[in-house]
Amino acid sequence: MSTSDNQTIKILQAARQLNISVQTIHSYERHGVIVLKRDAAGYRIFDETDMERLRCIRNMIKKEALNLSGIRSLMSMIPCWDMNKVCSEEKKYLNCPVYEEGDGPCWIISKQAQNCHSCVVYKNSVDCRQVKKYISHRMTSESESVLKK
Repeated sequence: MSTSDNQTIKILQAARQLNISVQTIHSYERHGVIVLKRDAAGYRIFDETDMERLRCIRNMIKKEALNLSGIRSLMSMIPCWDMNKVCSEEKKYLNCPVYEEGDGPCWIISKQAQNCHSCVVYKNSVDCRQVKKYISHRMTSESESVLKK
């Protein structure tokens, strides 16, 4: 059974669908590569977007041979300042905590995890192919910025 647009499943069902343990999902959450929603009783729940994010993480581990620290580092390279326009071009170099700290994705550094599921950055980083595009864009932008100086 997979989840439909509005349907959610609990953590055990998600783990079974992906053939991983519940502890593995907890580890992903502890490392900040996924932010889980909870129902009224406090149980972790997953919709299809969450399942796709888990599949992307599994793909990075199995096919790209990345560990969770590597995945977290990759996600920290997503240029959230370009996507949600929080930081201007000048300010991002001066005082943007995500740009400055760079050791985790914006949802970890900004400590706004409760709002992640409505955040454009978190929503758009579900697809592994998109993550590659964002990182490529960031690297190109930074290279051009260095060349201009």
